[in-house]
Amino acid sequence: MNRSTRTLALAASAALAALSLTACTQSTTTVAEGCTPEWKFGTINEGKFTVAAVGALPYVDIKDNGATADGIDGAFYTEFAKRACLTLEITQLGGPAAVAAVTEGRSDAGAGGWVATAERGKSIGQTDPVWRNLNGIASTDGLDSIEALKGKTVGTVAGSIYVEPLGVAVGKDAVKQYQSIDAAFQDLKAGRIDAVMGTAVELGYQAKVRGEDSLQVKTLEPDTANAALTDGGNINFPHTKGNTELTAALNSYIKDIQAHGTVAKVLTEYGADDPRYTQISK
Repeated sequence: MNRSTRTLALAASAALAALSLTACTQSTTTVAEGCTPEWKFGTINEGKFTVAAVGALPYVDIKDNGATADGIDGAFYTEFAKRACLTLEITQLGGPAAVAAVTEGRSDAGAGGWVATAERGKSIGQTDPVWRNLNGIASTDGLDSIEALKGKTVGTVAGSIYVEPLGVAVGKDAVKQYQSIDAAFQDLKAGRIDAVMGTAVELGYQAKVRGEDSLQVKTLEPDTANAALTDGGNINFPHTKGNTELTAALNSYIKDIQAHGTVAKVLTEYGADDPRYTQISK
């Protein structure tokens, strides 16, 4: 793995950079002449910060062949790359392919609202929590609990943390996996499945942009019998395992954007205004 060495220097105005981050602006990642990086870390391809994204709003919408990105992760990674004086290069992949790209060291980081888990931590580097995930169900019948999913066909993104616990809760044959949340919603609209399981913010955003009055999204309340599906989890910035300098840089960046209210601002732009989203779970 080619890890370039970067000069450690103080940022000229880190606070202003954090406050300038917005979720609705497409940010170019052209590195300014004379840019001074805030952190010292290596990357897979010198001069670039490569990200494998499970591309769907509100998390990330890739534009300009991966040079710019909108969405929650798109906003965060665009600003991080800018402050690190690196060119951002985002590639849209299906869930399993994105996980493999990070696991196998072909991408510096992953995007798409990845929850930190002990299992993922065995093969992927994980940062401090950025924000808290709340789980939800999208359906046309207002299904609002895991119990209500029993006897139904439920869709979810392949490679997500929902696949295994859903199989336990409703039966493996009742779980249908998709390469994207968009594909799952298409089957839900067509009546080929009864519900879609995922993060409440993503389900809510997708339902809203589709303008389907029949689609209902319910945020799940904690249920001790189905804790793996209802407790939520902490969203982090997954990255290549063993790159401790990158871990430190990302953690420094997280601390900064949390302290300046940038995380809450970006989340609110995409409908995640419930205060629980910024209440990190233990």
